Formats: sequence, C-alpha cells, structure tokens
Amino acid sequence: MIRKLLLSAICFSLSACVGYMSFGNGDKEYQNGQFGLGGKGFVNEYKPETLTADQLIEVWGQPDKKYSDNDFEIWRYNKSGLAWAGIMPVIVIIPIPLLVPTGKHYTNFKVQNNVILSATENIRTGSLAFCGFFPFDVEPIVRFGCFSG
Repeated sequence: MIRKLLLSAICFSLSACVGYMSFGNGDKEYQNGQFGLGGKGFVNEYKPETLTADQLIEVWGQPDKKYSDNDFEIWRYNKSGLAWAGIMPVIVIIPIPLLVPTGKHYTNFKVQNNVILSATENIRTGSLAFCGFFPFDVEPIVRFGCFSG
C-alpha cells in the first residue's frame, strides 16, 4: 500500500513526463524605423528608430562581411555562439539532445546611399509538445493531458 502511494506521489510530481522539442533557424525581417540596435548582431523591435549606416557602424563597428546585391549592399554582423538544429525528446523529465551545429546566427542590413533599408535577423525557431501530469496549473488541481506550442 505504501509503495502504491509513493509511486502515485512520484507520478503526480513529474510534470511533462513525455515530449519533444525541435529547434531550427529562421529569418525575421524589419523595415527601417521598425527596430533599434541591441547588442552586436541583435535588433530590438521594442525600441524602434530610424537608423543610418553611420549610426550602425558607430554602435556595432564595421560589419563582419559586406557584399553587393544590385543597387544596394548587404552588411552582415555575426552573433556570438553557434546556431543549432535538431530535436530533443524528453522521457520522464530527462531531455536527450540530438542537435547539430548549423553555422552562426547573424543579422543582415540592406544599405543604400548610407541609408538602412531593412534588417533581416536570423533567429532560433522551434516547437514543442508534452504529455503528462501538470500539478501546478492556474487552478489548484492536478491535470493530465498533452499540449503543444
């Protein structure tokens, strides 16, 4: 009887017993005036401002790479660290990372005549799904089920 109670208590305390997470990379584009500058390589969509190329160089320094594309230049700023892709199954709250490095995250700026036309930020994307007991929900009751996001 004590074993059954102990096992039940352990099962109810395990949140998200089984699930997975997937990771990948995607691009998010901003027009000038829709973003500000964060740390090097990161744009801030919550403090938008209109920026010139001179302001960009003043804050982040020279780009890591420049190349021409028709009537404008692309300026690339690399972010620190690696970009990863793959899946991470979760079994009885133990994550098993199955990820591989896929390069670096970066931000590209489209520049023409000292004016920034747009910024494209390479960001991490992903999805997740879990099934299990969820004892700490908004209401003080134990729930069992699955969710995804």
